Amino acid sequence: MRPLFLLLLIPALAGLAIGQDTIWTRLSGQGGLSRAAAVRCAGTDVFVTGLDRDTALGRSTVYVVRYDGEGNQMWNRTLNLAPYETGGRLATGPDGQPYVSLMSGRANPVAVLTKLNVIGDTTWTLALPGLALGPLLADQSNNCCVLAQRSLAPPDDTLLFLCFRPDRSESLHVPIPLLEVERLAGLCRTAAGNYVAAVSVAGGHPSALLVKLTGEGIPLWTVPVPDSVGSSALAVAARGADDCYLLAQGPRGVMLAGAGPGGNIEWVCPVGGGGAAADVGTDQAGNGYVVSGEDDCRIDKFSPAGALIRSFKGGTALVDLPVALALGHDDNPVVAATAQDVSGTTQVLAAKFQNVPVGIFGPESSRPGGRLLGSIRTDGRLELEVSEPGEYRVKVFDAHGRMMTSSAAKSQGGRLSFGLPGLPGGVYFAHVSGPIESRHKLVCGPARRLP
Repeated sequence: MRPLFLLLLIPALAGLAIGQDTIWTRLSGQGGLSRAAAVRCAGTDVFVTGLDRDTALGRSTVYVVRYDGEGNQMWNRTLNLAPYETGGRLATGPDGQPYVSLMSGRANPVAVLTKLNVIGDTTWTLALPGLALGPLLADQSNNCCVLAQRSLAPPDDTLLFLCFRPDRSESLHVPIPLLEVERLAGLCRTAAGNYVAAVSVAGGHPSALLVKLTGEGIPLWTVPVPDSVGSSALAVAARGADDCYLLAQGPRGVMLAGAGPGGNIEWVCPVGGGGAAADVGTDQAGNGYVVSGEDDCRIDKFSPAGALIRSFKGGTALVDLPVALALGHDDNPVVAATAQDVSGTTQVLAAKFQNVPVGIFGPESSRPGGRLLGSIRTDGRLELEVSEPGEYRVKVFDAHGRMMTSSAAKSQGGRLSFGLPGLPGGVYFAHVSGPIESRHKLVCGPARRLP
């Protein structure tokens, strides 16, 4: 029987922040008044945009920093497209060539989209007068998709979905009639190839909306979000094959909701550790991550079904509201935030967090037709689903064959739950015996004993 690899996580308390989980933190910016704008990943590389401000000269410039997976700075580029720039939204495709959007100029600002190459040199710059640019993303073909709104007077609140090829030619220009659009909150692409946008609209009854388009830009539906979820959309991220996560601000605080393929809300969870929530992202398994905080960064990790898996916390400076979150191919979340020291100087903080995922067993069985599945919960219990009732025992051995611990349980309703003590980090082998037998390889995270 081939072994199955599993990561065993045993924090001190289930579902609570477990202290400093940062792998590395990096500061950027100059002039003492820098603010974070966005963060994105390509592979394991990290791209961060920020704004450097000089109040004496009345200047504001957007810059881009690229780090490798270990936090080493690869390059840092200031765009300098105009004396006064705002914005700094960011998208990166598989080719590692970032797109950056900004507003150029102070009196009559013009929307600008620019593309950099892998070493940070400008490939092209495209002015888009009369538009206000919102969230952008890069698809698997390295096309840049942008959610935009007309900004010319008289007001025209038509929402626009634009796509640009890597050579800057426009491939899609889709108007979506919506009145009184107030906030362009988020844009994501599902595994099925469809796009979902989250926006907020004003008027007599402010509300959040989800808008879905096909991969060819054909509008499918516009669905209002229930008031119980939130009246102001904050961000959106893909979930499952064609679902999404929606982060929204409502009367009960910040909520994370799971929306189905038709925009129907399947579940709602409160998020945040006392600070405002800023962004939501997704790992390769479809789990959702929400970053929040004011004095420190906090990340809550949720399953696609809305269950809180664990929380991360960390940082090295006083943090003024994190602004963005992204995950690379290693599934370690990265946060961009504005860090402030005691003197009031601000810099852009990029922080990468260690993600210790919850592992999943099987199916593995030594008996034909048997089915043994399970997972390690964040409170250090091994839970199994079994197709046959009875008494079961699990024995855990180290790499030298020494038994470290054992536990017995009786199945109830087709489920088993074994209590496991804290184990030093390392490789172990678990032998589950009973009506169904199975052997598994466990890779254990840092040791934290249960209370």
